[in-house]
Formats: sequence, C-alpha cells, structure tokens
Amino acid sequence: MNTPRRPPTQGEAVSVAVAASGLAGHEVSPGARDLLDRIGRGVLTYDGAVAEVIAEFGQPAR
Repeated sequence: MNTPRRPPTQGEAVSVAVAASGLAGHEVSPGARDLLDRIGRGVLTYDGAVAEVIAEFGQPAR
C-alpha cells in the first residue's frame, strides 16, 4: 500500500539543500543560512532576500 507523501516543511527542505551542498563539496555561509531561516519563519520574502544580497554584493552582471 502506498502512503501519500506530504511535502517537506521549510526546515526539512533547507536541511536537505544544505546537506546536498555539503555532499557536493560546498559550504553554506552563515549569511545564507540566516536568509533561509528568516524566509522559513516568514519574516523575509524571497524578494527581500534578493534585495539584501544585491545591497551587500551589488547588482549582477548583465
């Protein structure tokens, strides 16, 4: 019998993404973890996160 799967929670999705990055040999910075945490708690939108990254690092090259 197949049990319907529920979608992952925000926390689970972030944990999987961070683990996958680690397995690929990359490290997720504390700043990126903070952005993901604030998005997950609903205190920061995706657009707000993009604005913060652009403010810190500048506009992407076109």
